[in-house]
Amino acid sequence: FDSVLGESPLPVMLFRLVAVLLAALFRPRLGFLDESAIRLRVWPNDLDANLHMNNSRYLLAMDVGRWELVVRTGFWRELRRRRWFPVVGSATLRFRRSLDPFQRYRLVTRLVAWDEKWCVLEQRFERGGHVHAVGRVKALFRGPQGHVSTAALLAAGLHPRATDIGGNCGRTVRVAVGTGAVTVRVVGGDPVAP
Repeated sequence: FDSVLGESPLPVMLFRLVAVLLAALFRPRLGFLDESAIRLRVWPNDLDANLHMNNSRYLLAMDVGRWELVVRTGFWRELRRRRWFPVVGSATLRFRRSLDPFQRYRLVTRLVAWDEKWCVLEQRFERGGHVHAVGRVKALFRGPQGHVSTAALLAAGLHPRATDIGGNCGRTVRVAVGTGAVTVRVVGGDPVAP
């Protein structure tokens, strides 16, 4: 089922994406290790038969959150110039509390880890000081010549001191994402336990 109302999620999420991205152009710029936070609301077409936010809508909201981070870091210009685009390899969501009709929530997105190929992002759905759901997304970038290495992403402007990142930022750990795990370099604080 698409939703309780039987509507397709595409027009509503497309509207949300455009609204969030236009607003992001006027919000303060972020560094690539900063958290991005957007505020969204659960609308009737986000609901499932149990009258709370449908699990597929969490994934759609996460797409919006990741694009907002790309715009606010300014990296979208480099993606467009080089014809790179992100590809999700896997996503894992853990639900802690439901989001009910018309509730506002905050979606926080941050880069938590990477290796030579994959970037791992954490996305938290928060409301009233509580985490309602935590998602982890493993993604890579592709371009005209195939996969784009993380080193190339960093050198292209994702981080101003790309040469400092290798051994000086975080520690190497295994992070479970989807049905597998990836060995990555953790940055910032530890990822929230799903």
